[in-house]
Amino acid sequence: MSKKNALHRTGTSEQGARRISIWHRITFRAGAQVLAAAMILSPITASADIDDEPQIIVIELADQSKHIYAPNKTIVATHEYDWDDETIDAVASIYWAETGRGDRAYKEKLAITQLIWNRTQYGDPFPDNVLDVCLQRGEFNRGHISDRNRELARLNLNKVRSQSEGFYQGIEMWDSAIYMTREGGSGILTFQDDKWVTVWRVEE
Repeated sequence: MSKKNALHRTGTSEQGARRISIWHRITFRAGAQVLAAAMILSPITASADIDDEPQIIVIELADQSKHIYAPNKTIVATHEYDWDDETIDAVASIYWAETGRGDRAYKEKLAITQLIWNRTQYGDPFPDNVLDVCLQRGEFNRGHISDRNRELARLNLNKVRSQSEGFYQGIEMWDSAIYMTREGGSGILTFQDDKWVTVWRVEE
């Protein structure tokens, strides 16, 4: 990445009775450690000596080009989507029945939301919308709907959809995860792909 050549006026230098204006033309090249600035000297007073040697100023700049990059996907604030109340309630109900309590519960709720979204993108045998995935017979346990879980359901749905559409990058769980189990029945929540290979585990 290179900056365009730019003309910068640095002011005047004074040597005895002589004053001359100095203009810099600086060329920046990625990977260069030292940049030479060639000076074009323009006398502005009659006292300037025409036999004076031109002044050369060398400016040392640290190379920052290695630290300047454009990531493929930028982490930004998630988009707000228009989720209907029935969809929010369906996700919140699954949170109550399928996730544990304590610190790990927040990660489990986000992971389950990602799994629900993954199913909407997968095709048969899953429906293509969040509500129908949540209500698909025999797939999820459901329970009480709390205000806190409704709030988290909306937040998490915005996250997973934003990431799916390329506006957000903050969820590490693979988009191939479409099944989930608990190790030992009540242990760590794990997620599997369509061949039942574990691709994600909710760690502490």
